[in-house]
Amino acid sequence: MDILIIGFSNLFRTRILPLIDELKFLNSLSVAKYCDQTWGEVSIDIRKPLIKYDDYETALNEFKGEIVYI
Repeated sequence: MDILIIGFSNLFRTRILPLIDELKFLNSLSVAKYCDQTWGEVSIDIRKPLIKYDDYETALNEFKGEIVYI
């Protein structure tokens, strides 16, 4: 199963991302940030395959997975 996270917040990075990485039934993770937001120096350290989207619209149009979390 694949999941798309809409929103790249501090809460997501510190609280949710570590939990998602532990879920055995998830195959990959996609993350979409707000179009004016930058990825910056933040690294996403997970074991699962990761796809980054630079805006919500692109993510929703291109994502082919099963779950979208806003």
